[in-house]
Formats: sequence, structure tokens, C-alpha cells
Amino acid sequence: MKLNLISVDFTKSPEKYSSIIEDLAMNRSKRAMLKIKREEGLSSISFNTCDRAEVYILGEAKPERVLRSLSLSPILSKCDMSFLSNEDAIRHLFLLSTGLISPLYGEEAIISQLKRASALSSRAGTSSPELRKLFNMALAFGRRVLSMGLSSELDQERVDIAFSYLNKYKSILIIGSSREARELSSRLIKAGREVYMTLRDTKKDFLSYPGVHIIGYEERLEKASKADAVISLSKSVYKTIEGKDKDYFSGKCVLDFSYPNDVDSSLSAISPEELGYTGKTRKRALEIVEPLLEEEIKAFFKWEESAISENSLPIDAKRLSENVIFRLGSKIEALSIPEEDKKGLYSLIGDSVERSYIAL
Repeated sequence: MKLNLISVDFTKSPEKYSSIIEDLAMNRSKRAMLKIKREEGLSSISFNTCDRAEVYILGEAKPERVLRSLSLSPILSKCDMSFLSNEDAIRHLFLLSTGLISPLYGEEAIISQLKRASALSSRAGTSSPELRKLFNMALAFGRRVLSMGLSSELDQERVDIAFSYLNKYKSILIIGSSREARELSSRLIKAGREVYMTLRDTKKDFLSYPGVHIIGYEERLEKASKADAVISLSKSVYKTIEGKDKDYFSGKCVLDFSYPNDVDSSLSAISPEELGYTGKTRKRALEIVEPLLEEEIKAFFKWEESAISENSLPIDAKRLSENVIFRLGSKIEALSIPEEDKKGLYSLIGDSVERSYIAL
């Protein structure tokens, strides 16, 4: 199996992708996979998040054509693109499923995103038995690591650094309500500081530590003008502080601890790295996971070897099923029937093709 991964990291240049991140949804992934199948004849699974776009391709494909299939400019995206193949690509996928290498440390949403991408690829007829097996194993591995509690651990180093720096200020505004934001707010309150924290839904004030002043997200600029320091710990794909808001932050200390960075560069916000962040929490977790990861990679290659050496009829049947679904997909999608009926029709066609091929 020749596996290639083409990835674009939006966090390297968030301003460049801010206008398209929201549009990088599953429908764009589907268009990309269909285009790669139609023009290159290759199986693939693609998915997009607020911090990356990735395409796993079974075979050789020119990166420029893959980027265009995602409606991304090869010229603008070149410096943000990475390319991995074979075992390196497999390793990346397995680690990605754990949330340990995501910009937002320990994110659990990646598992559902990978699951949806694999299902979408199968439904579009652009997957393959190898890619399905690989993604299923990655999903199982991600859930296994999640159950170990590693990815649910706070990145305590970031909280420690933020607290040490902000503790000298009397009034602090925290934009965001993530676990890190809540932990930081509780420590600042215990230290006798006045703390404000934004919530998009102020009815969920139970998320805050007692003593923290909850304000609506839309009130952040007004409150920032009265606070001594501001830190963004948001998970939003939008900028929480834009260049046009600069006057509200005149003379203020501003920290940007969000992923991707969401404070406009004109404010010269302080990053975790500027305050000495080393990522030791991540490194410790990765050291624990590494032996388990090696076992999983070996297990996949063992499956692949046995699939090739043994009776390949079931594999060939699944491959034929994918091609039939790919050819019929546009016609099925055009049918005026409920979504559940469409899913059932895809399943029925796939199963019928596989059984018929094996029976011949």
C-alpha cells in the first residue's frame, strides 16, 4: 500500500485562512474526494477542521492538484503544507486521533470528525478496504488513549504560565470558557483578583468558578476597556479581537493563548511561547503513548500482509463495491427520498455487489 498524506496547517497563518475556515466543511471534503477519484483514479479520505485540512490518498498524486481539489491556492498554501507517506502518515493519523498533537490539546472532537470523514468517503465511493481499516484502527486507538485520561488532562503548564504573568494585575478579562479558562479564573479569584469571563450563553454560569463575573461574549470589548489585562482562551474560528477593536485595548496587557490565534497581530499580543511555554504536558503524554502506537502500526501492517497473502476475494469485492457506489452516487443523491432511505440504499447496493462478486 502506498499511502500519502497532504496536510495544510491553518494555525501557521490564521489570517490567510480566516475567510475560508468556516466553509471547510464536509461538503468541501466530499467534493475533494470525488475530484481526486474522478481525475486521478485514486481512493482518498479527506477532512477539515478549524485548524487543518488533510487528505489521505492511496497512491501518488501531485500536491498542487490535491490543494486545488480543496479549493485552496497551491501558491498561497505552499508554505503551510506538509507531506507524509506510508508509516509516517499512518503514525500521524493514529496520534491525531488521540488529540495529543492537536493545537487544542486533548480535543475529543477529532474522533467524531475522523469517523464522519471515513463514513463520507465510503458513501461517496472514494474509500478503499485499506483506508477503511486504517481509519477504523485509528478511531479505536484514539478511544483507547482517551479512556486512559491522558488527553483529558489540562495542559497545566499553560495555566501556570498565564497565572504567573497575570497575577500582578488587579482586574483581568478572560475571553473564552474552556477548561483552561475556568482553571485560570479559579486560581486568579483565589489570589484575590477581580476576574471577568465571557460566555456565549450566560445562562450556563454554572461553568464558572464562584466569584467570577460572567459577561456575554458581545460585551467583551466594553469590559476590556475597563480591565487591566486581557487573555484570549477561545476555541472560536473567528477573531475575538480584530484590528478595528484596537482602541479598546490601548495600554492594556493582552495575551493570546487561543488556538488558532485569534487576536489581531496589530495588537502584538503575548503568546505562551514568549513566556517560556515548552509543552511538557504533551511530551509526557506522548512518551506514554509511544509503545502503544508502535503496537498499533505493526498490527495494521500485519493485517495488510495477511490481506494480500490470503484469499483476496473479499478485498476485491469491497473495492468493486466502492467503484459502483462512486458511479451511482450522484444519481442516488438526486433522489427525492429521506436521508435515512439514502443511507439504506447505499448499504444495500454495497452489500449486494460484494455478495454477487463473491458468488460468481
